[in-house]
Amino acid sequence: MSKSSSISKIREKVSIFLSIIMLASSFVVLDADFALVSKAAHSDKYCETCIDDSVRVLFIGDSRTVDMFSAKKSEIKGKVYNNITVYAKDGATYGYMKSTLKKVNLNNFDVVVSWMGANDHGDFSKYSSYYKKLNKKKDLHLVLCTIGYSDNSKLGDLGDCLYYNDGIMQRFNQGLNKWAKKNDVETINLYSYTKKHIAARDNNGVHYVPNPTVRLWNYTVNQIIKKVDEFGLVEESDKDSTEAISVIR
Repeated sequence: MSKSSSISKIREKVSIFLSIIMLASSFVVLDADFALVSKAAHSDKYCETCIDDSVRVLFIGDSRTVDMFSAKKSEIKGKVYNNITVYAKDGATYGYMKSTLKKVNLNNFDVVVSWMGANDHGDFSKYSSYYKKLNKKKDLHLVLCTIGYSDNSKLGDLGDCLYYNDGIMQRFNQGLNKWAKKNDVETINLYSYTKKHIAARDNNGVHYVPNPTVRLWNYTVNQIIKKVDEFGLVEESDKDSTEAISVIR
């Protein structure tokens, strides 16, 4: 066999070998894509459970609330989800809550649910006097949500480490829980729920994934329904309409 013929056969075998590798790689990519599609297809869906039509609920929050509905928006102005009117904004602090509650007519609501404080660096004191005024309003029920956890192992820059670490979140919640107990105000423990069931974003640690955080909203809705029931705002004949349609894991 000539030297040129041997080289030709070697090239042919190498070519076949490379083709096999490329074909195998394409199947791996297809499998990966299929896995992503499958995962997306089984993503959480918003529950159909709604607050009873006879009860008017206002929910106010910051970016974590925005994230429950959108990965792109920075603010939600009065949109209604599950019969709950929502106001929320990225970076919102006490000032945002105060100005928003001045704009809306509180006479149009039976319940105010607040999930504020993540941007207030652990300082609950400024909220206490304002919540006290709300709590004194006739025919208005106040519900406070403890702010969610931060994953210290995933915090991004120095600012996050200083002002959004989990110790800061816990300090705010300590003030909130102490005040709520003293003033007989209902709470929803979103700190515990998020820490047990919701993952924090990599290189951020403060916001949650997947975004939008549908499961977190579903859980919150069902907790609000329980509070509305405890307040006795729904007639016995109407309670069937507020029962959970989907099970929140």
